[in-house]
Amino acid sequence: MTFRRSWIVIGSLIALVAVLATVATIWLTRPTEADLSPYKAKRPAEAVRGYLDGLAAANAATALGFGARPPVDATYLTDAVLVRAKELAPLKVETVGDVEGVDGAATVPARVSFGDQAVDLSFVTTQTTAGWRVETTTSLLDVSTVNDGMKVVLNGVPVSSEATTLEVFPGGYSFGDSAGLVDLTTPEVTVAGLGTTVSTNLAPTLAKAGQATLIRKAKAALKTCLAKKDHDPEGCPNTASLPAGATAIAKTVKWSLVGDPWKKLAVKVDNQVPLTITGSAKFTFNVKLNLTKDKQTFSVSQKVPYNLDITLDAVDPDAAVTWRRV
Repeated sequence: MTFRRSWIVIGSLIALVAVLATVATIWLTRPTEADLSPYKAKRPAEAVRGYLDGLAAANAATALGFGARPPVDATYLTDAVLVRAKELAPLKVETVGDVEGVDGAATVPARVSFGDQAVDLSFVTTQTTAGWRVETTTSLLDVSTVNDGMKVVLNGVPVSSEATTLEVFPGGYSFGDSAGLVDLTTPEVTVAGLGTTVSTNLAPTLAKAGQATLIRKAKAALKTCLAKKDHDPEGCPNTASLPAGATAIAKTVKWSLVGDPWKKLAVKVDNQVPLTITGSAKFTFNVKLNLTKDKQTFSVSQKVPYNLDITLDAVDPDAAVTWRRV
């Protein structure tokens, strides 16, 4: 019995050792976070190269994947925005320095170009459990000069009227007014660095489309006003004063415009809220009408000159023009 019991103990020990060996093998061969990550970077330069290749390919997920931390706001960190950025300032990677990491950190030099602009960059990298990663992957665009009433887009994506800065990748960016009636002072900018705030000048300026829209709408509105059988039509710039106690015979009222004031119309953008486009000129109207006074009828023909401001809402292309005598 003693002999048999000894063999049982020995067999149990052998089985236990086999189990422990299997567990150790599984533990040692279990994939690490770095093995599972699709963004492989065993050296600092590989992280930088992966990040830059992601930008060059307009692949936002790859560029962010080689970052050490997620962005604060990813609204403009998308493939679609990067595609437009490539069109404006194509990214080309010239060189990426191969350096050794020291205590889990390394600064990697790289030379790139955005279109015709060559730039030397320094990437701070850090070693994580997933591999080497780039510390800073974005910069900020200062949009504080945007008129609060404007509907601005950046590379096709709407910009919130409450935004003062926008988080973006390096690359080319183009601002535009979604209504299309005004231009911006400096609509295009290239972000050629990391971790910086890039200033912009987005003050509105007059666009040809804005001036053309103002004149087209004003002419149409004035045509309607001149057709009215009224000596003082509501909402119109043409008005004639009548003698005290006189009454105009409406059906006899006939308005016309003297000359061509549109040729001398001075048009500008008023950078206020709401944003408006204003045209100014002297308009002279001719009115013919019959009026009655003291039971007598009189025929009147007179010229009525006015200095006028014509205003159009620059944010709403469907808005009507307004008139103001000055």
